[in-house]
Amino acid sequence: MLNAKRFAPLPTVALGDCRQQRPTSRRCECGGCGKTFLATAIIDAMPAFDDRAGGYTILRHLHCDFCNHVEVWTEGVDLDGRPSGVPLGPRGRLTGTLVEKFLARYPEAAGVEMC
Repeated sequence: MLNAKRFAPLPTVALGDCRQQRPTSRRCECGGCGKTFLATAIIDAMPAFDDRAGGYTILRHLHCDFCNHVEVWTEGVDLDGRPSGVPLGPRGRLTGTLVEKFLARYPEAAGVEMC
């Protein structure tokens, strides 16, 4: 028997309640071409305290093999040091020889994607 107190008819569920709170927790999209990557393709720096943000943040990098650039952005972190999934400010982009240097340092950043 269905417990009526736990049932919410579809029209009464707000759209915001259905969205994933942490968009980069499982996948991430390139800001240039929209290609989807697994979150394991993101290279994270160590969390550091940011006075402007008023808490700990993490610098994240994503290499897109289609656009041949590296996107760079900052996110806040939770108490366990996990990224929040919400970028703090706009994404930056590394191109040219900076991409080659990045891949030389982090070869694992290339080739992980979601189909």
